[in-house]
Amino acid sequence: MCYVMKPESLPRKILNVSITPTIENEVTSIAKQEQKTKSEVVRDAIRQYSISRSLNKIYAYGRERSQSLGIETYEDIERIAG
Repeated sequence: MCYVMKPESLPRKILNVSITPTIENEVTSIAKQEQKTKSEVVRDAIRQYSISRSLNKIYAYGRERSQSLGIETYEDIERIAG
């Protein structure tokens, strides 16, 4: 049997950050619209940022590999894949 912990049941750490009033207003607005806490909105934003960074690394690797293999078109992919 597999157990998955819900995010709200995980241990928490407090992180103090300073933000501009404009960003605070935006976070508050999003929290109200989505019926979430401001903390949830910020956690979601950090998760999305982390995912974006990971994807950018994957895309960069793919670009480097395609350049090293001389791939510029779908025909090049077919040529290499055989």
